[in-house]
Amino acid sequence: MNHSFFGIDLNLDWKSLTNYQQLTYDLIEKDTPEDVPYIVTDFEFSHSKIDRLFFDLGFQELLLCFPKNGRTYSEDLKPEIFLSRYYYNSNDYKSKSQTDGKW
Repeated sequence: MNHSFFGIDLNLDWKSLTNYQQLTYDLIEKDTPEDVPYIVTDFEFSHSKIDRLFFDLGFQELLLCFPKNGRTYSEDLKPEIFLSRYYYNSNDYKSKSQTDGKW
């Protein structure tokens, strides 16, 4: 199944998307509360592959969430969630949130 989103190939594994080693996964896992089922990380290494159209939407943060919950790191660990976020101060939210992300 093809899970490509604006040039981000979500079929790829932890190392291919993040260019981080297992140690990074382990350190993030150690700092993540037990009740959080994901290892959440940036993936700036892959930003060069993302379609310019997506970057033009203006998201301030792009994150991938990899499964945790008793699963150990493996070479084929794939993301389960992709997050992109805008940040607003209380004044900007009312005026900008309805139009941000529209193309």
